[in-house]
Amino acid sequence: MMINKENPIPLYLQLAKGIEKEILDGNLKDGDKLPSEQVLMKKYTLARMTVRSAIMELQNKGLVKKKQGFGTFVTREQNLSNVFSPFISLSFNAKSLGLSEENKLIEEKIALASTLFELQEGEDKLCKIVTRVRYLASVRAALEYDAIDLNIAKDLKKEDEKTSLTKYLLTKTNIKMGRFDQKVIIRKANSEEQKYLKLTAEDEVLAMDRFLYEKDTPSPCFFVRFIINAKLIAGEMEKKLFL
Repeated sequence: MMINKENPIPLYLQLAKGIEKEILDGNLKDGDKLPSEQVLMKKYTLARMTVRSAIMELQNKGLVKKKQGFGTFVTREQNLSNVFSPFISLSFNAKSLGLSEENKLIEEKIALASTLFELQEGEDKLCKIVTRVRYLASVRAALEYDAIDLNIAKDLKKEDEKTSLTKYLLTKTNIKMGRFDQKVIIRKANSEEQKYLKLTAEDEVLAMDRFLYEKDTPSPCFFVRFIINAKLIAGEMEKKLFL
């Protein structure tokens, strides 16, 4: 497992994702004890709070459990309220917890990215925009808007829209990703979000805008708006980590 300090993904999430992969690959099994904070700090040259935040991320996802005085152990508790990390795909999280996933197409159209997103000068482009409701274990978990550069989306098929569009971008095109920009806020649900996620005007959502850039290009090629029912986010501390 490698930690890249030049990567825009926070260090604690890189560590958490690395440990999670070890669990999913079977290298760490149910009941195995994780290395101590001190060992992880020394091995990856990380601060104690970074390691603790990574362990908290894994706890919130039901992958590990702390036993007072004994350490942290792998567990596979499935808890829908612990599934969300905005920096990692919903499909990846669903798979890690063994939850069923379903996507319901609401709308697809050809339009400028600026019809959905606030963009800088020179960033706008004609896109295929796909709007979907994402379900986990039959629960309306998220509303997702994807705007893909029309030159890239020309080969997008209906079956691709049933799964992760980020996966489509990375595995079925020749795009080499360079970086992404991301903004996450917690706010009240708007009328469309209330309609599709069955929320009220008083309910909160976690709203994430993510722009992905092809390597060595100045403007995004893939725009994502991901709206998550905040009731499904595990705990106030996890909210604070994303702000």
